Amino acid sequence: MPFQNESQEKTFNKVKEALFNEYGQRRFAVLKNPAGEEVGFGMYVGSADIKVHVHPYREKFSTISISAVLTFQTQADAKLFEWIVKQNYNIMYGGFCYIEYKEKPGWGNVVFYYDIYGETFSEIELYNAVDNASWVADKWDDYIVENFGGKTTRMSIEEQQKKEN
Repeated sequence: MPFQNESQEKTFNKVKEALFNEYGQRRFAVLKNPAGEEVGFGMYVGSADIKVHVHPYREKFSTISISAVLTFQTQADAKLFEWIVKQNYNIMYGGFCYIEYKEKPGWGNVVFYYDIYGETFSEIELYNAVDNASWVADKWDDYIVENFGGKTTRMSIEEQQKKEN
């Protein structure tokens, strides 16, 4: 990974070790860019698609961003955005967002993000953040699909498996 500061590199390596210790090699994967550089981590926790990335913060710090995709292929809608704003008001840690597809404007994913401070994080803090993101995804994914459309992670995976067979 092309690290932008020393804290980002230290945090990335500490996160990698912590995830390996908690989830083992079979439960999480190291994500790589086209150049083969490690850029983050991915795993399924329950039915949640979880990603963990380490970002530089200011000039010499880092943050850890944990995200859970709740829905795929969800159409942009004012009522959905209103629901996101209302839910975020009530959430103490993290928040929902809508990420529109560049290649298909008007469609995107509903994602939950949770950030923690980088270099000084504890393993239990990271595990709790991953657990919180997966819990939120499991709690709200079906509701969003039923009320606003799209596909849950499970629906998307099952659809891909059918195409492969």
